[in-house]
Amino acid sequence: MTKDHYTKMTHKITVTVAEIQGVCTAGFKAGDKIVIRMPRIDVRETDNLCMNALSALMPYVRQWSTEPFPPNARSIVCCPDPGPEKGGRGHVFFHIQSERIK
Repeated sequence: MTKDHYTKMTHKITVTVAEIQGVCTAGFKAGDKIVIRMPRIDVRETDNLCMNALSALMPYVRQWSTEPFPPNARSIVCCPDPGPEKGGRGHVFFHIQSERIK
């Protein structure tokens, strides 16, 4: 990635695993992070990835990269697995935070 590419990024989105009910089949653990420097996932700072989680996160990540939000605002998003109480394996809760890159 070129240095010029980084100058065009406007937001750093940090998605943190807040809680897991049951077992996450992707191997997420509480505290794991996905770091997105729009429009790319920063794999150097990301602990783990899961396609199911990304499908649930994408609408929020996109919104958080374009909308002005108050400082310290945070969203909570859940993975689409319904969890063990509803016939699934694990239910993962993510916190999303956005930071403007200057």
